[in-house]
Amino acid sequence: MANFSSLPESIKQLHHSLEPYIHERQDVSHIRKILSAHLNRQSDEENACPKYHPLSLVDPIIDIDSLPNSLRGVRREYARCARANLKARKEYEELTRGHDNVIKSIKCGASDNLHSDTSLESFLQLVKFRQKYERLRILQDHFDMLEQQPATAADYLEPKAILQNLPSLPRAPLDVLPHATGTDNAKWGGLKQIADQLEKSVLNAKGALKREQKSLATVTSQTSTKGLRSPTNHTVRLEALGITRNELISWIENELSKAGESAPSDEAITSNSPDKRGEDDIETHLTLIQKQYARYNIARQSLICAAIGKVELPLTKTSDDTPTILLPNESPQSEALSSYIATPYLEEMIKVSNEQKSFIQQKSYLAISLAKQLKGSSQGLDLLVEESHLLPAHPAPAVDSKHKGFETVTSFGEELLNSEKPDMSHRARSWGFAAQSAGAALSKEISERLQDGRLSFAGTSEHLVLLRQHLENFGKGQEKATLSQKLEKDIWSKLDGNLGVIMREGGSVDLI
Repeated sequence: MANFSSLPESIKQLHHSLEPYIHERQDVSHIRKILSAHLNRQSDEENACPKYHPLSLVDPIIDIDSLPNSLRGVRREYARCARANLKARKEYEELTRGHDNVIKSIKCGASDNLHSDTSLESFLQLVKFRQKYERLRILQDHFDMLEQQPATAADYLEPKAILQNLPSLPRAPLDVLPHATGTDNAKWGGLKQIADQLEKSVLNAKGALKREQKSLATVTSQTSTKGLRSPTNHTVRLEALGITRNELISWIENELSKAGESAPSDEAITSNSPDKRGEDDIETHLTLIQKQYARYNIARQSLICAAIGKVELPLTKTSDDTPTILLPNESPQSEALSSYIATPYLEEMIKVSNEQKSFIQQKSYLAISLAKQLKGSSQGLDLLVEESHLLPAHPAPAVDSKHKGFETVTSFGEELLNSEKPDMSHRARSWGFAAQSAGAALSKEISERLQDGRLSFAGTSEHLVLLRQHLENFGKGQEKATLSQKLEKDIWSKLDGNLGVIMREGGSVDLI
């Protein structure tokens, strides 16, 4: 044995108590050989097979039919149990002998009368046994799984397995998200994504509109050049020339009226209506154009002469109805003095007129470009309104003009301008209101779905708690049942709490 001096006292005492039962390997093998030899002596020497009864039982030769009165307590109970055991052994031996005799007789009779039904019956019986075995094996596997993972454990109810057969989350309605359901993998990212999509669609519409305008301009230019080059369209050329001259003359008259000249005549005003022209009025318009062009030449010559300093003709009125009024004759000194005084003013007036002309051209260009952009954007918005499902689903509230009061009263001209030029801000407000209402509806629906999910989750948690309580109660009941069975099967369960008293089967009490 090893030296245990360094170990504590408790381990030393434990070692001393277990020392009689601890042996070396050679001693253990020697003891086993002795026990096997002793058991071989107890076997049947003639047939060389062991007896089918435990070795610890008493010899059946002993007669214990009558129990002596001197036996008390446990000894008397042991004697009674030994007598019952001997009786059972005798009955078992008689039954085994009868069974062996029956089997021998059946074998002798079956060897003479063999038929084909026995094999089929045996096969059917084998199939039944196999099916029963499979059912029992499946039940045993489930029982083993339950033993390995008891129901009271926290990880017994797996969330993935429970939520596997549940339906998926509800999708958003198609009326709220018209553009987000293009593909199965596309996911709605909020109002920002919708705004980006709207901007992209507007840009695409603008690009398409510009391309169409370019193609239209090229076609119109080609057709106009072809029409002007053809010798047959003299009337069209004359009409176009008349329109350009009329526009030029009207612009010059407006400039002269701003500079202090007389207002344009009624003939020029009536000449600015190209929609009322016809083939019969071409000659009259040509005469008017010649008169206006002559007046323009006279005014231009007088302006150039005044700028140079050679004023030879007196100032006259341009109207054809009134005669010319001549200025009184002056001396050469006064004429030179007046030209010297008027020259810087005339130069400044020419500069101012040039600046005003450039401003007017810039204003007209800006107005035309803004009108084109407004038209393109309005067309793009109209296309979006026709294709979109958002505005019909969430229309903007109509503003009632009856309750605006006296401050919002507008003139007929302003109403006409508002009707001719649609308000872009109103359209933008309608889109913004539709987006806000759609977002509010979506958030409301999401909150309702979340509330339903919370309620269902609370219900499932309550059911899980009840299920856990039932499983715990069931486990406790099984433990109590197994404990009661163990207590009933125990040989000391009949003592009834008193060591000196033993209860018999019939109810009588024997005192030790």
